[in-house]
Amino acid sequence: MTKKKERVERSREERKAEKERKRLIKEANRMLISAPTKSANSMGFLSFDPSGAFCFDGGRWVKVFEVTGSIKGAVKAALKVKSRIRITERIAPAKGESHIARAFVSLVAEGDIYEPVREQFEADEVILQEMIGVRSLTVDEAIKVILMQLGGEKRSFSYASFVRAKRDLLKEISPEIVEERNHFQIEGSFGMSMFFMEYPDEASGDTLSLLKELGCPVFVSFDLVGISDLDKEDYARTLEKRYSRTLNRDSVQEFMNVSGQLTFLCDSKDAMEIIKKTVDTIFARAGFLISPVFGGQKDSFLSQISLGLIDYKNLRNVGVETMNEIFRREYGGNQNEVRADEDV
Repeated sequence: MTKKKERVERSREERKAEKERKRLIKEANRMLISAPTKSANSMGFLSFDPSGAFCFDGGRWVKVFEVTGSIKGAVKAALKVKSRIRITERIAPAKGESHIARAFVSLVAEGDIYEPVREQFEADEVILQEMIGVRSLTVDEAIKVILMQLGGEKRSFSYASFVRAKRDLLKEISPEIVEERNHFQIEGSFGMSMFFMEYPDEASGDTLSLLKELGCPVFVSFDLVGISDLDKEDYARTLEKRYSRTLNRDSVQEFMNVSGQLTFLCDSKDAMEIIKKTVDTIFARAGFLISPVFGGQKDSFLSQISLGLIDYKNLRNVGVETMNEIFRREYGGNQNEVRADEDV
């Protein structure tokens, strides 16, 4: 057999194996409800479990929880769970708009088969419940929360009618956005998405708690990922090679992967520039370096208001002690003081 024929035969076998793999995955995930084709094409949303799990292209899974306690323990929780943690908070102005804080935790996992992912989510939920305090949201509840992110008014959603009507979820949750390189316009408002380029070595001063004084809606999100023992060992060996000496493993600073994003909305371009300078100053005083998301304004903002269903992140290595202190300082109180008459 010639090399060309061998390559053709190998390619045919690989395609056959891939087709069989997809068939087995589909069979294993037969309990899930398929999302409409429009949703799959626009945002990679493939299927879901009505109890709360969303499946996306590439084997990415998301489950959303409402915070009922305090997210000050989120950093420690991130070191214990197997999933990536996404924290999202919408900060309302101190005056005018209702200042009831709403924070949400999204778990992000990877895998082809739902059953082990479901078990992972359940195990991680126990940790979140113990260290943060959360309530699991169904698919309908999660989408309703997302729809409320901008205007705050209640909007209905039913996965059954969504599937029957073959609707596009991206159009459901995404407002009309005109994107510029370093800002965007939305429904008569101006907005800017920013990300944390650098974090301080030590936490000092107030930052997030000052954002409610800006007089405009602000969205803040953090992706928190614990580093595996294998990666920690690789990092220690890199330091040993750099400094040509053996290090005490207990003395090596513990790091985690963090992606911090912030978006604010205001009523004019002039106000946007003023608020940006204020935000820069607030975080610079505490040792942060924050910058607009150049070329990714829409994706960054949609990732925030969708509670991580749309994935966008800029991961940085940050000291665990630093992040833990930041969360302890900024989120020491109860996050969600939800009124008795307020439903998700």
